[in-house]
Amino acid sequence: MKIKMLLPVLALIFATGMSFTTVSATDQQVTGYINGPNGWESVNVDCVMGSEDCKVRFLPNPTEYQVFATEDESTPLNSASGEIIDL
Repeated sequence: MKIKMLLPVLALIFATGMSFTTVSATDQQVTGYINGPNGWESVNVDCVMGSEDCKVRFLPNPTEYQVFATEDESTPLNSASGEIIDL
């Protein structure tokens, strides 16, 4: 008799707990391109809106690379924070 009551209660507890594990949809990753030492490479960055240049660096190398929207240097991506993204 107790098992008939226990299973629905457990299902309710798990459903409530799992509702807090969803991923936030505010992260907007875009694919950008850098002209690195090995030529053009694609990178996934969180650069969407802003007035600062979007830049990345590959740790432990301190060299900064500007991120572009396409594989040419005509369309740089912008960032709101201006912070360098470590990859």
